[in-house]
Amino acid sequence: MQRLEKILKRYDPAIWVRFWGSIMVSTTSFMLFPLVVLYLHEHMGVDMVTAAATTIFPALVGFSCKWWVGSLADRFGRRPVILFSLFFQSLVMVGMAFATKAWHIYLLYSLNALGQSMFFPAANAQVADVVPENRRAEAFALIEMGWNVGAAIGPALGAFVYNFDPTFLFLSQALAQFLFGVLAYFKIPETLPHNRSKKNMDGGPTGEKAAPPRWDFSVYLPLIAFTALAIPVSLLDTQIYSVFPLYLKEHFVEYVTVYGILRTFTGALVVFVQLPLTRKTESANPAVILLITYVSFALFALIYGLAPFIWALIVAEVCYTVADVLVRPHQQKMVSILAPKALRGRFFGIFDMNASVSNILGPVTGSFILSHWGGKPLFIGLALLLVSAGMTLYLTVNRWFLKRVPALEKSVSS
Repeated sequence: MQRLEKILKRYDPAIWVRFWGSIMVSTTSFMLFPLVVLYLHEHMGVDMVTAAATTIFPALVGFSCKWWVGSLADRFGRRPVILFSLFFQSLVMVGMAFATKAWHIYLLYSLNALGQSMFFPAANAQVADVVPENRRAEAFALIEMGWNVGAAIGPALGAFVYNFDPTFLFLSQALAQFLFGVLAYFKIPETLPHNRSKKNMDGGPTGEKAAPPRWDFSVYLPLIAFTALAIPVSLLDTQIYSVFPLYLKEHFVEYVTVYGILRTFTGALVVFVQLPLTRKTESANPAVILLITYVSFALFALIYGLAPFIWALIVAEVCYTVADVLVRPHQQKMVSILAPKALRGRFFGIFDMNASVSNILGPVTGSFILSHWGGKPLFIGLALLLVSAGMTLYLTVNRWFLKRVPALEKSVSS
């Protein structure tokens, strides 16, 4: 009992709300989104490449608005942005459940991306508001663990529900987002640092509201470089959650079941190793940690490209797990360190653009390569891209961060 109480007190209540909310939403997300392409292809008669393009329109919406949507949380506060985004996404999912044409799905899916673009920068900025710098990777890892609980449960449930009635996938997602919104309404406080004085920010007199920092491109340059080098990782993820079921269809008769087993295995493994691995690497050199993750992702891609057999794929999923467990908490921690307090929402919004770029380029490019040349060149190409980006990150960008951000050196040595 004392151990449980200690664990509960270790994290701010807002972090626990995010944890439980992530479990709900991620479960239904992993039930639904990997199968949207198949839903369009099999139930609405859309061809494979066009169906895979379903992620392009949401990605375009996300890419065009993330650089400024994140700043809404800096201007109006974390709480109202979080609440609006959750209830908005819930309504969109209800609409998708009753959509009768493919363009309805494209439109509503794009609106859902707008809601997501608002939620994640605000929610991640809130983590940076309430968690000390030397424990942020651990806090982000806890949230990732909640997300991966859903990843462990969702795919198998999704495969079952899809074969029964795909409409329930959309309604389940709507319900989960609504319940998360209700939980956030009653339990999440406002955490925006609004009482900082000008003296604290720029040497002015105390007791005055801090003015927002002026636009200075040099402030954003390290973030832009870091975001660009994160694209190969999110590019791999887009293949897993869009093209990958189509790739498995070429090698397995029960490809939906195989997909569900693999994603469930990975999600379950992540749940057990997420926090222990992240806590052990909290004080490690981030350049080394991120290089390990990129190489592990590359091994995952190589195995899928060269040995599409069930036992080899399970080994590949272990490689993916190691990388997935470490990469996002450390990426998010670095973004939180780079960001001035008054720009946390915007910084997280800009960093999230790497996923939008990948969602624009990944599914159509991946499905085109898959349909013309097969999965081998697709996954080998991804492996080479990941190794190149990982080496660049290790040799150049992270060293620049360590010199440019003294707070990071303190975090690494603590």
